[in-house]
Amino acid sequence: MKVCITGSGLSSLALANALAKDGIYVDIFFLKQKQDKSRTISISKSNVDYFCKNIVDIKKILWKIKRIKIFSENLPDENLLSFENENKHLF
Repeated sequence: MKVCITGSGLSSLALANALAKDGIYVDIFFLKQKQDKSRTISISKSNVDYFCKNIVDIKKILWKIKRIKIFSENLPDENLLSFENENKHLF
């Protein structure tokens, strides 16, 4: 079987890896674009654990987050939401 996956994001690469481990030939189609270094994603601890166990160990490239603050471009001085836990990693 052959599969073509569109995109080179985390989900696409994880799917490609899982399919390849099952012996499925995978092509990945993506457009090379300039990276936006201001963009990040976050995933929960259970997803990190799943990723590390079943796909690839990603713990060495993760930032441990204990505080999240959400702002709006329209209200740059107003904190819309805030999550904080110094004893536990949120993401």
